[in-house]
This record gives sequence, structure tokens and C-alpha cells, in this order.
Amino acid sequence: MVTDELPWSIKIEKYIKKVSKTKTPLLGICYGHQLISKALGGKSGFNKKGKEIGLVKITNLSFNNTDPLLKNFPKKFFAFETHYQTVQKLPAKAKVIAKNMKDNTQAVRFTNNIWGVQFHPEFDKSIMKEYILKQKDVIEELGISIKKLINDLKSCDISNTVLKNFSYIIEKKV
Repeated sequence: MVTDELPWSIKIEKYIKKVSKTKTPLLGICYGHQLISKALGGKSGFNKKGKEIGLVKITNLSFNNTDPLLKNFPKKFFAFETHYQTVQKLPAKAKVIAKNMKDNTQAVRFTNNIWGVQFHPEFDKSIMKEYILKQKDVIEELGISIKKLINDLKSCDISNTVLKNFSYIIEKKV
């Protein structure tokens, strides 16, 4: 958890501050997304709406393709998630580019060259299933049905496009 402020995490936070003063593109995923927010003056902590896990629907606020990270994304898309913590307060000038019912900061453009996503574009259906199974006890304690989470899983390749789009951003910047 970002709020644990472990020594290695604090070192990365300092690195993020340095990167933010350059034109180097940076993408944070889940923990990295939350850490970027903290490093740039925002706040991360436990999501008051609780744990989010499994396949979730997200609203693209950059539907007119004004942001290169979500280029060619539909207005609504699905992605895989597993997190307790979230960005609670954005740094100055950060802009939310995607959200959902449980988290208002699913994707954020922090600066001209720094983005973060709360969801996991690197996951596929089988990886998500393993995360659900590994967290079985905690999920059941929260009253969430493991069977429903697993049955609801389906491919959501569009979220993987974040990685392709970020690669394009890097190529363009270099």
C-alpha cells in the first residue's frame, strides 16, 4: 500500500519528482498510479467505496480522443482491477480521463508526459482469475462472490491498448 511509505517506495517517489521535471514519458499502473499522485502533491489512500476486483466497466472521459493514452477507446470499456487504495486527491493540474462508479480516478493525465491508470492493462483473463483465487479468503470476508467474479470474467483486450498507446507516446517523444 502506498500509505505504508516503505523505504523503496519513498525512493521511487523521489525519482518520480525528478522525472516530472523532464520530458520523459511515464506511466503508472495501480500502485504506480497512486504513487505518482502522491509524489506530485496529491493524496492516495484507502478507497471509501471498498475493494475493487475483477472485470469492471470504465467510462472514458476523453472519448473524443483528445488524450493519446486513451486514443481509439470507446466511451465505455472493460478492464481488470484489484485494489483497496486509490488516488483520493489529485495533484494540481492533473486531469481525470477515465472513471467508474467505484473510483473517480481510473485514468489520469498528471502532466504533459505522465499518466496513471488504476486498472491493469497488463492483465488477461487467466491472470485476473489467479488474482481472484489468491485473494479468495479476503474477498469472501467482504461478502463478494468468488463464483460470480470468475463467471463474469471475459476478455477485455481494449484495456491492453493503453500499453500500445503508451509505446507510441514514447516513440513519438524520442
